[in-house]
Amino acid sequence: MDELWELSKPGELERVGVLEVAARAVADGSLTEPVRRGAQDEAHRLAGALAALGLEQGSKPARELERRFRSGPSIEQANELAALVAALRTAVEQYRR
Repeated sequence: MDELWELSKPGELERVGVLEVAARAVADGSLTEPVRRGAQDEAHRLAGALAALGLEQGSKPARELERRFRSGPSIEQANELAALVAALRTAVEQYRR
């Protein structure tokens, strides 16, 4: 399982990067529909992958990000989105099996 995680970790971090871009777009009011949809999809993938690993501290913010991007977040949610993405990045970067 450790080897599998090490192989998949770069891809998971790329998914987090997509969410970081989307969160910044929300903050500056430039979120487009394709970016919103991409963020929702990547959050969904992360939530599933991290839940399968038993990484609740990562799957929980990913699920919340999926929910928020599904409904189209408002600029008022920008700080909360940034905090969720930061928690997700920390969980992925620090995960050790």
